[in-house]
Amino acid sequence: GVGHRPTMDRCPDDEPSSSPAPPSTVPTSTSTPQPGSRRPFRWQKGSFIGAGASGSVYTALNLETGAVMAVKEIRLRASSVNFSDLYERVSDELSVLAMLHHPNIATYFGIEEHRDRVYVFQELCAGGSLAGLLTRQPQGRIEDENILQVYAMQMLEGLVYLHSVGVVHCDIK
Repeated sequence: GVGHRPTMDRCPDDEPSSSPAPPSTVPTSTSTPQPGSRRPFRWQKGSFIGAGASGSVYTALNLETGAVMAVKEIRLRASSVNFSDLYERVSDELSVLAMLHHPNIATYFGIEEHRDRVYVFQELCAGGSLAGLLTRQPQGRIEDENILQVYAMQMLEGLVYLHSVGVVHCDIK
């Protein structure tokens, strides 16, 4: 689904992990991406953040700007759909994400295909997921109602924005 984040930040996909990925560079052209563009840029894969059903998420460094972002790596499995179908399905969802501009929605930077993988670049929300925040709390919950109100309001503001532009979110995390 479309990536949503409260201002407290979230990482794309599921639970974080401490397993680092070996740095790797995928060279492309030297242009700098704008939000929602497909213009290529040079980047370097960083540490592993988490994994979900559709892929693994890493930190990434834009080698032209020095900006840190998140990159979701979607691998094409031999038994999976063909590459062009996967790329089209991901591109369709990201075309919606590219038109969204709100402080409580993670910014989409672009997509790149490389051999048997698709890379999706988004704003890095370094604070982690709300689920991750809860697991770090005593008793697994936030006790302060004022903090809960802030998070709830941020999520609702993001949802109101999505609905105002005709987007229904199917995967709120």
